[in-house]
Amino acid sequence: MADWALEAHVHAGPSGAGHFVKLVHNGIEFGMLQAIAEGFGLLRRWHAPLDVPGTMECWRHGSVIRSWLVDLLAEALRRDPGLMRPSADIEDTGEVNWLVMDAMRMEVPIPVIAQSIMQLLVPRGASEDAAKAIVQTRHGFGGHPFGPEASVAQERQEGRADDVFRPGSQGQAATRSTTLPRGWLLSRKRCASAASASGKTRSTVGRTFPASTSRVISCSCAALGCAM
Repeated sequence: MADWALEAHVHAGPSGAGHFVKLVHNGIEFGMLQAIAEGFGLLRRWHAPLDVPGTMECWRHGSVIRSWLVDLLAEALRRDPGLMRPSADIEDTGEVNWLVMDAMRMEVPIPVIAQSIMQLLVPRGASEDAAKAIVQTRHGFGGHPFGPEASVAQERQEGRADDVFRPGSQGQAATRSTTLPRGWLLSRKRCASAASASGKTRSTVGRTFPASTSRVISCSCAALGCAM
C-alpha cells in the first residue's frame, strides 16, 4: 500500500468512533467553506475591480490558508470567472446537523460550525419570511421603507460620523465631528430635526440633549430609537 494511503486512515476508537470523527471532519469543512466563501464575497464587492481568480491562485502557493478547498475554488474561477454555472441554492444531506446536536448534548460550543449550517438555510426561502417580518416591523416603529431606497443606501455608505473607509477616499479617515457621549451611534443625516438652532432640548429615549449639539451633529439615532 502506498505511503499516503497508510497515512490517510486511522482506527479512531471503539464502535461508532469512525463515524463521529468523520462528522467532525465535515463540520470543520463546512466552517472552512463558509470562511472562504465570505472572503470571496468581500473580494468581489470591493470598490474597485480585483483580480479575484489571480488572488485565489496566489493563495494556493505558500499561503497560510492554502488547502484543497481553495484549490477547487481557484480552478473553478479559472474555468468560469463569474461563477455563472452554479446557483445560490446549497444542498446538503443534513449530517452535520447531527454534529451540532451532539455538541449541544456534550455542551461543547461550536459557533463557527453551527453558523455555517445556518447559512446553508438562507437560500431555501424561510429567511424571506423572517426578513419580511423585520421590514414590516421596522416600518412600523421608524417609518423605514418597505424595500430598497436609494437615499437610505447612500446614507448607509456615507452617513456614519466616524473613522470609516469610504469608496474613493484613498484610505483617508472620515472627519470626526462629534462631542456626544462615547458609545452613541451617530448619523449626520438622519433625524436632522432632532436638534434645531432654536436652543430647545429634545427628548430622546430616556435622555435629553440640548439643541446646541446640532453644531457638531444632527442627532443620535441610537438614542432617538430610529434604528439605522
